Amino acid sequence: MKKLFFYFLLSFVLLFVSTEKSSAAQQYYYVLFDNLDVITNTDEVVISNAFDQLYYDPIHKYPYGDLLVKLPFSDATFSNYNITSFDVAVFPMGDTPLNFTTPGGISVLNKIKEMEAAGKRVIIIGRSLLWKAFQSQPNQAVQQFFYDYLGVDEPFKVTTSHIQGNSWIPDGYTINGVTDDSLANGTRKWGNLIRGENGIEPAPPWRFVRELEAFRVRPDDWRFTPIDWFSKIYDDIKIINTPMTDTIMGVRTHTPHSKMVFWCYGTEYLCSVGSIPRHATELWYAFNWLLFDVPKIGPFLQVLPDPLQFGGRQINTDTSRKLVITNYGRQELKIEDIYIDETYDPGTFEILGPTNFNIQPLDTHSIFIKFAPTVEGSYLEILSFESNSGGHPSTFMMELKGTGGKDADQGPIIDVVTSVDFGEVKIGKIGVIPIVIKNIGTAPLIINYNNFTHDGDSNGLGSFTYENRESGFMVKPDSSYTFQIRFVPQEPGKSYTGEIKLLTNQKGDNAFTYIKLYGKGAEAKPKILLSSSLVNFDTVLIGYDNVFPITLKNVGTADLVIDSINFIQNDSSAFSFIEGSADVPRTLAPNDEHLLEVRFTPGNETSYQAAVQIKSNSSIDSNYKIYFSGVGREDTVGVNDGTIYAINELFSMKAMPNPNYGKAAVNYELKGEAQNNVEIFLVDLLGNRISTFINSTLSPGDYRLEMDVPTAKLASGNYYIIANVGDTQVRLPIVILK
Repeated sequence: MKKLFFYFLLSFVLLFVSTEKSSAAQQYYYVLFDNLDVITNTDEVVISNAFDQLYYDPIHKYPYGDLLVKLPFSDATFSNYNITSFDVAVFPMGDTPLNFTTPGGISVLNKIKEMEAAGKRVIIIGRSLLWKAFQSQPNQAVQQFFYDYLGVDEPFKVTTSHIQGNSWIPDGYTINGVTDDSLANGTRKWGNLIRGENGIEPAPPWRFVRELEAFRVRPDDWRFTPIDWFSKIYDDIKIINTPMTDTIMGVRTHTPHSKMVFWCYGTEYLCSVGSIPRHATELWYAFNWLLFDVPKIGPFLQVLPDPLQFGGRQINTDTSRKLVITNYGRQELKIEDIYIDETYDPGTFEILGPTNFNIQPLDTHSIFIKFAPTVEGSYLEILSFESNSGGHPSTFMMELKGTGGKDADQGPIIDVVTSVDFGEVKIGKIGVIPIVIKNIGTAPLIINYNNFTHDGDSNGLGSFTYENRESGFMVKPDSSYTFQIRFVPQEPGKSYTGEIKLLTNQKGDNAFTYIKLYGKGAEAKPKILLSSSLVNFDTVLIGYDNVFPITLKNVGTADLVIDSINFIQNDSSAFSFIEGSADVPRTLAPNDEHLLEVRFTPGNETSYQAAVQIKSNSSIDSNYKIYFSGVGREDTVGVNDGTIYAINELFSMKAMPNPNYGKAAVNYELKGEAQNNVEIFLVDLLGNRISTFINSTLSPGDYRLEMDVPTAKLASGNYYIIANVGDTQVRLPIVILK
């Protein structure tokens, strides 16, 4: 009986342990939302396995793999998960706007802000986020988020194609990662090219593209660091290089409570050989950067200072220094042993205190190391820690350094940069750079004087200024003090120099330290920005026309001169300019706008395409292209006894009264002998859908619906009630008054 009870108890314990491990395995710390980005190829065909290849697989490896979960961004997900329970949330948005909201009212933007407020990390990747937020679907809240949290100053588009005959031809391009950046690592990616590498056969990208989004980063804040930029475009004529500051496509940022990474291009745009794997590596490094200062999942050993510097010490005397050991993890850290290897200078260093103890999560423990030199010279030893850091047995090693001698190097020693270069800063903007003063000596460093000898004076205004100037303060050994210097240029194209003078008690004969300051006012440049570069007129009836307005704006700092506005493609001359809107030459001062209006007048029932090229002195995209498309369709409208009706072989409808004040009875008839799907909706003259009345399968017969459209947000004018019936369409013109 006792034996039976023992086996029962053992089985229960094993079951408990198994269940505990199973439950632990369900704890996720990173979430990847998988329903926002629909990835397609050049022919707009969905690539079924693309999401995992581009986003899930690069992250789902050591050390993040078992801690990553894929979830849809949905009401159901957030009824089961609190987003701030994750350390990192990845939002591959594709063409979905950042203010996307679920049926239950949960928005992507609010969830990102929720993560940020909780100190959690965020990655955002999108193809048209900027264009939608600033142009096609303007949203002030999203625009402000891009500016405040991601440092987006000036979004725009870069053309990566040209027109040849009736077709658009892709131009190859490169996207460069910033050299020496811990995230980008100088990686170069190609797009719009059939390319092979390292013996792998050349292959095209999954998707060729006509244009890409890019932006400039706010120049007045160090928190926004570019990581990727559009660097070159190749066509049949020349190679165009762009500087990093002009065409940013990726940025890492320090927000008030957190950190974020943002890319504004689709990974599927890159060459499938070489380039997509490089971006996958960047994504993995983004996790490293985001989580560097986040407590680790398991126990994690952190020792400071590392190395432990004793400086100079008289021989046959001793001194001790403190080491602070931190468990920067979320599970108990077990220090099994601490020992000195005694490899180089045995007996010189000694551990004072216990060498075996446990530290709770985010707690610290201090030990002291004694240094006792016996002869003149430099000393070095290795201090080792045996622990369960990382969740498994591990060894951490660090250096112990000191100098022995009759005149050992003791006293305060200053360590600070000798020059600071702000680069180019736009007029009206502010450059800010922190300057760190470190004391790497063995005694307190006193800063007695801290001021300019020259502040880059321009017309009586100092272009270099302090944000928080102090003097008469002390920096302890192995400590630092940071102050901010601001650079505000007054004249474009002018170079500025300044100098800071520090008077300290540093060891040696020279008590003065000088820091040179350099900066330049950015050259005044014109820059064109258009409200639309892809215009779809949708369907226009033959014999009618539609006009689309496009706003041309100079968002630069110098006059924009538009030399020509011409069609370089125009199928059957169906597109034309409204008289006067394309007159050139035309000069726009900074922030001035001009309205270019294009008319579409189809002559046949077919599809039409056109392209307009705008040549200017813009510093970016001096040959800007706008692409147009539209469809001509036969008029289905007739008049019977004074009533306007629309009719074809399958369907007829009429609305009464017409004109009306947003309310009308729509009578319609489905003809034939078979059921058909019927969709009826209201659009404005630009094709924007205002309201959908019905979308269902109907049997042949007569029907009636009541149109009741709120007119508060509508302008008085012409609209269309459109009926899609099977593969046909009828359009009923209607006038709505207010």
